[in-house]
Amino acid sequence: DVKRIEAGAVVGFRFRESGRQVALLHNPTAKPEPVSLAAAGVEPKARLHVYDDKQPKGKPATDTLPGRLEPYAHAVIVQAESAKGLTYEADVLPLIQAAVKKHSKYDETKAMLVRYGVANGKDLKPEQYLGFVRDMNAMLAGA
Repeated sequence: DVKRIEAGAVVGFRFRESGRQVALLHNPTAKPEPVSLAAAGVEPKARLHVYDDKQPKGKPATDTLPGRLEPYAHAVIVQAESAKGLTYEADVLPLIQAAVKKHSKYDETKAMLVRYGVANGKDLKPEQYLGFVRDMNAMLAGA
């Protein structure tokens, strides 16, 4: 399941594989462009490995996402997935409420729930929380 990333001028894609999420970001412009974890679909507290164009193959540049991508640069972000500690009340429900009430994203939120095979947020299984929270954050980043 590959998803496009469009965050201002920065573009890319993300996908999940073998217990991790991988996002590739690209700045196609001639000037530095801002980039955020939410735009990449990455959890704010996640442990990351960030690779860039200047690093030798297989060597992470850093464990934090830079605030911007240099002109014509790429960044690859690898996040190990772990739903440990996420709860419906503290993590899922506030995002649904923010999407519907603050950002008027009722239809988008409903479509997201359908993609997860449920009619409402209470029906999500704990193992779905991480992916749902990540996808909701990415949707809200584009709001």
